[in-house]
Amino acid sequence: MRIVNGTAYQEDTPMEVIEVLERCRLHRIRVRLAYGDTVTGADWHETNDVTGYIGRSAGPDSKIPILLYNDRSLGGRSRSR
Repeated sequence: MRIVNGTAYQEDTPMEVIEVLERCRLHRIRVRLAYGDTVTGADWHETNDVTGYIGRSAGPDSKIPILLYNDRSLGGRSRSR
């Protein structure tokens, strides 16, 4: 585990990715994530739950980054489908 600003990241997470996620989290910047294969660069073309704000889980041991629906959310999905 790599801890940055109190947020836990996997050891192999590139520092550039951590810096962007932390900047977005700290400045409450809305993001759109593109999920895909990190080896080939192929986009998975996900369309659900890919926009929001970077927050942190409320785990007692380590707080991991999560995507929140809006900047008032405290964790996970708060809207119904």
